Amino acid sequence: MDVNELADFVDNLKVVKYAYKGNKDVEHVGVIAQQVLEAGAVGKLLVGKDDEGYLTVCFSELVFPLIAAVQALNKRVKELEGK
Repeated sequence: MDVNELADFVDNLKVVKYAYKGNKDVEHVGVIAQQVLEAGAVGKLLVGKDDEGYLTVCFSELVFPLIAAVQALNKRVKELEGK
């Protein structure tokens, strides 16, 4: 997978506050599974369904695109700084 593709995918993710339907009193911060699917092809690798059929994001798998995105950004910064 191309590092720039992963960086673009991460750039398209939208971080939101949300609450589960059954527990509106507790807020969470994260990403919405449907939006992850729409953010790019990588999203299909990160979203699954639970036993009740709800879409879920595998956050442990999201770590690797994040690492690749940070690496791509660091490379861009070094190029811009002339290092």
